[in-house]
Amino acid sequence: MRQVLLSLSAATAFAVAVTAAQAQERLKIYPGTLFDTTFDLGFDVSGVEHTPAAAKAFILAMNPAYQGKVIAACGYFLQYPAQMQSPETRAFCQNLYR
Repeated sequence: MRQVLLSLSAATAFAVAVTAAQAQERLKIYPGTLFDTTFDLGFDVSGVEHTPAAAKAFILAMNPAYQGKVIAACGYFLQYPAQMQSPETRAFCQNLYR
């Protein structure tokens, strides 16, 4: 029994160390935020000002082939908000539909 507890403790310590290392690496990749803003839409929207005009200007600067896809993705995320990873995506999409 003692050997099992020691093994479980070691496995738990290893899992915590790996998780902490991954969190530190994520903070290096995305400084200033705990969320990967490129995961939801495929590009970073963290720098877009939180206004409807800024969101629409950002979309209009994109390739027309992608504009409709991004607008549709935002519509999906607003309908199913639990599917979004980043709160920045929520703010961007809400401003896009205002």
